[in-house]
Amino acid sequence: MLLANPGDMKSHMEYMNLLIMYSLYRKIFDNEDKKLYKKIWSLQKMCPIIILYNNLSVNAGNFLVTICPLKKKATLDPKDIRQFLTE
Repeated sequence: MLLANPGDMKSHMEYMNLLIMYSLYRKIFDNEDKKLYKKIWSLQKMCPIIILYNNLSVNAGNFLVTICPLKKKATLDPKDIRQFLTE
């Protein structure tokens, strides 16, 4: 909900914290919860790029695909992260 508010200056950092905590959860417990993954994946519709500092940014979809990919294919929305890279 905070990501939808353009005036909020801290929600992108909370989103980054969520990504980091989720990746730690996956690495430590080796547990794949597709529903949780889908919910986190869908957040990139509101915030596809997280600006950390000046020119330093993180693409949330690339982060999820490279750091904590699912073992089995799931139906995700948006289906492809490349739509955010071309705009």
